[in-house]
Amino acid sequence: MKETIKKAQTKRYKHLNKKCFQCQKDILVKYNTGTNEYIKKNDWEYWTENEKNKGKYLCNSCILNLYYEKPKEYLKAVENKKKRRILTTYIYNKTIN
Repeated sequence: MKETIKKAQTKRYKHLNKKCFQCQKDILVKYNTGTNEYIKKNDWEYWTENEKNKGKYLCNSCILNLYYEKPKEYLKAVENKKKRRILTTYIYNKTIN
């Protein structure tokens, strides 16, 4: 029992606090211990594959607004078809809501 408690206490999660670059809302970027990487769903550089967006994060509300209200802008920004499909799946499965 002591061993289990000790293991749980020593786990350190390295979550990041970021700000949405459009609305300045706080975003918690979680750390995935399975892949040893940060979750990329709010990382705008990941979706756009554009170096000028390095370090920019979008909150879920801004992603949804872009997707539903500004589809031409969304399609221009996210050119990779595979990433478009993934983002669409995240939206319809409520991973981004």
